[in-house]
Amino acid sequence: MKQDAWIPAGTAAKILEERFGRPVRVDYVTRLGRLNRLRTQHIGSRMVLYNRNDVEQIQIKLRKPPAEKSEGETAEPSGEDQSVGDAA
Repeated sequence: MKQDAWIPAGTAAKILEERFGRPVRVDYVTRLGRLNRLRTQHIGSRMVLYNRNDVEQIQIKLRKPPAEKSEGETAEPSGEDQSVGDAA
């Protein structure tokens, strides 16, 4: 393979941003590598390179935003209903 075939995570993120037209964070690229969606090459103890061909071919989906809860549903109860016990 050519020397240019392996790129750092920052460059991979920029390529994905250009392909999909939305921001892509570097930690997302590292996660794709850990999930074996991108081939990786470890250089030393901290440097990881990603295969350029894999980055150019991968298909990623836009995550849908979480559904908003209706006004009657709350994740945590408010403090209005709770009674406070004796403190001493």
